Amino acid sequence: MTTKTATDLIYTAANAARIMGNKIKGLVIEVWANVVYLHAKGLFSRFASKAAFKHQFVAFRKAGAVGLDVVKVPFETGEYMVCSSSGETAYLVQYLTNKLTCTCQDFQTQAAVMKKACCKHCYATLNHLGYNSLADYVNG
Repeated sequence: MTTKTATDLIYTAANAARIMGNKIKGLVIEVWANVVYLHAKGLFSRFASKAAFKHQFVAFRKAGAVGLDVVKVPFETGEYMVCSSSGETAYLVQYLTNKLTCTCQDFQTQAAVMKKACCKHCYATLNHLGYNSLADYVNG
């Protein structure tokens, strides 16, 4: 399935499972104007805030940044290679004036759908540079 909207990226079953503390088979997610309605036939019905989903979207990526190796690309200003702990995969993160960019699919999808993005590789680079968040970097 191709992700087409920010709603498809943020209001997911995986995020719902993290919010609720467990995965629910047959979960239905309805995004309403001010809230998200979660329900599974005969099992439960619950509301969750949109903010909780957005928080999980970011928290999941920040958690994924832990343990990633960040290496400055020699002779290139603002370029870093971010490697998995196994060292098998590496992505180029560019540290620009008002944003970071990454060559990974998650970043590319976010950028295409939401017009702004920050993947786990960007968060790893931000941590490496001493920033706690993308906002700290942009506003700093």
